[in-house]
Amino acid sequence: MWRVVVAGLGLVVVIAGIVMLIIPGPGWVTIFIGFAIWSTEFPWAQSVLAFVRRQLARCTSWIRDLPRWLLWVAVGIVCLLLVAAVAWVAVATSRSALSRTPSANTTSSAVNENAGYATRLGLNCFQFPSETTSTVPLTTLMAVCSSMA
Repeated sequence: MWRVVVAGLGLVVVIAGIVMLIIPGPGWVTIFIGFAIWSTEFPWAQSVLAFVRRQLARCTSWIRDLPRWLLWVAVGIVCLLLVAAVAWVAVATSRSALSRTPSANTTSSAVNENAGYATRLGLNCFQFPSETTSTVPLTTLMAVCSSMA
């Protein structure tokens, strides 16, 4: 009966670790905890856990034996790659946002609509290139029309 409980508990922890490989969370750590639970009762899990411990010890000793400057260079390269990726995403999203801006035809129809609104209110001070040669800047037109709305 005890082996069934240990097997079930270890299975639940390992499955949770596999799920955490996909979603944010300490997936590998949780999987190894599940194997540690299994290793209390099953010899095959003890051998897997021993193998993982040996590999982890080899990896950490290899990292400790590397020159310190090489580690800092590697960390710097990783940071630069992350900054480059963020910049690339920012540029890509700004380009797609710029491609969704209104076209010139849409803007000119909005300006003409606002000019008609201003004329109906008796503000004949706005002149457009099609009517005469002197013009009022578009920002002035938009500011006056938006303040009246």
